[in-house]
Amino acid sequence: MTRGFDRRLLAVGLGGGLLSGLLGVGGGLVMIPLLVLWLGFDQKRAHARSLGAIVPIAVGGIAAWAASGEVRWDAAAALAAGAMAGALLGASLLARIPERTLTAVFGVFLLLVAATTLLLHADEGTAVLGGDALLLASVPFGWAVGIAAAVLGVGGGLFMVPWLVLLGGLTQHEAEGTSIVVILPTALVATWRLARTGFDGTRDALLTGLVGALGGVAGTRAALALPSGALKVVFAAFITVVALRLLHDARAARPHG
Repeated sequence: MTRGFDRRLLAVGLGGGLLSGLLGVGGGLVMIPLLVLWLGFDQKRAHARSLGAIVPIAVGGIAAWAASGEVRWDAAAALAAGAMAGALLGASLLARIPERTLTAVFGVFLLLVAATTLLLHADEGTAVLGGDALLLASVPFGWAVGIAAAVLGVGGGLFMVPWLVLLGGLTQHEAEGTSIVVILPTALVATWRLARTGFDGTRDALLTGLVGALGGVAGTRAALALPSGALKVVFAAFITVVALRLLHDARAARPHG
């Protein structure tokens, strides 16, 4: 064990990895609250550590999802092209955006995503944007996801999974597998940029993520064993809980200055 490494970070990584594999997200929505509330990290440092830990977690998730055949590589490439560029910008913006405003906006967005996922009941495999249209639209959408992912310290799966299911016509399993592929380069770029701007903690983040990668494989196996409909309900319920907590925190926080 490396000197100075807080062993509680291993529990944080495991929780993030399990969630990543189960829902096709980066795991930051579990890791960041634990880093802040349990380990006492400040918000921005928690975001940077979360992004670093997401890198090995995503590697484990990609291996499991790719082996299952549930990845749309063309959609992943289009999303990643935009997301990496967006992550560079988002990492630069992290120190400038008021946390209270950002938290409130993100919480409202998550509630909208949850409602859309549950209420629209789009048919899986029936694309609103089919073929090349989906790939072309995914580049600018990925750019926006990359910005949000870097600012919020998450992988971006909460944005990409509904996009791929509702507009791309992918099944829930395909959307989650494709999302985790995009998360890897997005988190890599954001982590590199944050390290250059002073939010470093790469060693601890990678150690946390290595444990998380094991959890990611276990979470992926659980996801593949569940029907797509059940995964949708789990996904929507989870992000609703997160959104309500974010809105509560934003309301309780006092604006700075």
